[in-house]
Amino acid sequence: MFEKEILKIQGREKHYRNLNKLAWATQGYNYDWTLRKYHEGRRSPFPNALAKLAQSFSSLSNSGPFTPQASIVNFYNSKSLMGGHQDDLELTFTKPVISLSMGLPCIFLLGGLDKSEPPCPILVRNGDVMIMGGESRLRFHGMCRVLVHGSEGEMVSLPPVDEDLICQEDKQIKELEEEEVPGQEMESEEREGVEEFLKTHRINVNVRQVLPDGQESI
Repeated sequence: MFEKEILKIQGREKHYRNLNKLAWATQGYNYDWTLRKYHEGRRSPFPNALAKLAQSFSSLSNSGPFTPQASIVNFYNSKSLMGGHQDDLELTFTKPVISLSMGLPCIFLLGGLDKSEPPCPILVRNGDVMIMGGESRLRFHGMCRVLVHGSEGEMVSLPPVDEDLICQEDKQIKELEEEEVPGQEMESEEREGVEEFLKTHRINVNVRQVLPDGQESI
């Protein structure tokens, strides 16, 4: 069932026989990896629940209205990495990229506006959300390593979260935590499949606005 759901994301009906080889899927504007561009004629419906979730996080960046129009879903196994790059193909850079992570933790690298600035390593955990906006919108970034579990299945040892750095009293954070985002409930078999997949993989879902406010097509 999990395999079927992934195929729905890709808009295909035939079976994907090896999920370990699945690298990416797109939603909304389909990203052309070869030509490095978006095509107006290649656009699928954007999931409402994901759009609402991304808009909730975007509201924390004070960047104005956010219209989710494209999402790239990256599937990482234990040997995967993502080379340094900029998200510079959208037609507006005033809107943030909302990045949601699930599954295994990883080491994310955040660099500067050119490759001369050494990158800063950031530990990204399951459930973390990164908002790349403002001065960070066009910074080079990548993922250098997925942190896998031990040979006996034990969880990888991570440093504790510094509770003093979490703004629990921030009004915007509280409102976001209390906001209900409508979504489709997963069947138990599907949920079990997702949970099993995330034990050995990492999924990153990043959402971006492609067009400037008021523009309806590329």
